[in-house]
Amino acid sequence: MTDNDIAAAPRASRTSKAAARAAEIKAEAAKYGLTVTAKVSPVDAVVTVEGRFTPGDAKAYIAAEDNANTVLSMIRMVRPGSVWGTDSASVGGYVGLTGGYVRMHKSGAEIRVARHLTQVRPPSELRAAPAAPSPANRRRPHKAPGRRR
Repeated sequence: MTDNDIAAAPRASRTSKAAARAAEIKAEAAKYGLTVTAKVSPVDAVVTVEGRFTPGDAKAYIAAEDNANTVLSMIRMVRPGSVWGTDSASVGGYVGLTGGYVRMHKSGAEIRVARHLTQVRPPSELRAAPAAPSPANRRRPHKAPGRRR
């Protein structure tokens, strides 16, 4: 499929392809015990892959980093961006190793897929009841204007 074919494809078709791609990425991450989140702005998308392991376990850290990079490689970059986080090539790797987590980010990701990554949730989250509004967000009764005493 060429870029011209994609441009000519109906919007619904492109949306369903992005949704399918996001579900595929989430499934791959879940296979490795990782979570995928995304932050989307009108001009960029940043996808984050996170996972946990026993702090100080170098083999688990290397495996988690490799798995996170595998998941990130499934996300196409459509504009200039980079990959960064707790990788072995930086001090972030040491922090991740001693903290027991891996967190990798990829900017410049495909916005349509990233939007679906923000919406696709595991079935356990879909069944959860919505949170009650906090007292600070409740509307206060309106007081009629009048004279102050």
